[in-house]
Amino acid sequence: MMSQFRQFLKKSVENIIAHGDTDIFPFPVENLLFKDMQTESIDLLENVHSSFDKYLLEYPVLHEKALQAVGYHGFRYGTQIDPLWNAYLLALVISISDDLEKARIPTSKQKVFSYRYSYDKDKKYLFDRSFNWSAFNQRAIELAKNKPVVLKCDISNFYPSVYHHRIENALRKATSNTESVKRILKLLSKISNGVSYGLPVGGLPLEY
Repeated sequence: MMSQFRQFLKKSVENIIAHGDTDIFPFPVENLLFKDMQTESIDLLENVHSSFDKYLLEYPVLHEKALQAVGYHGFRYGTQIDPLWNAYLLALVISISDDLEKARIPTSKQKVFSYRYSYDKDKKYLFDRSFNWSAFNQRAIELAKNKPVVLKCDISNFYPSVYHHRIENALRKATSNTESVKRILKLLSKISNGVSYGLPVGGLPLEY
């Protein structure tokens, strides 16, 4: 019988095989191994899970940061994480995604259009495809029709400014899976080079 966490690892690897791990960086050749050696890859990730601190000491969380274009006039930093650690981080997030979704504003209120967890076992999607930027714009236009004034704003430098302790507090409030939360925060710390703020933009886990 498949262990509970192995199921999360399998979803992570299958999602990466089907859809890649980023839409802003070149496709990592290592991801081909997930497809060609899927069982072996999941076995390795399961070893990482069972000996997490050991692997963290022996295998650094390698990552690459680079400026990426945002529209025609702006740039933001994107981060590509080592394929092994990216797959493991995604599995950690999947392991608490049902809890996170339950703690969020319900989709029926049509207020939040960022990624909403809804696993599609056939197409290997992790998120409800009907909640996206286009749906947000359509809803905003619909609401704006009955308003005399519309204010459009954005949060400057948002992702690099998010404090990890706020993330930790929110996650601990949403889920009782403290071990996954602890490991997510450890990996964030490694990717942020030890500072206590900043989220990597690029892979699916942290845009959830």
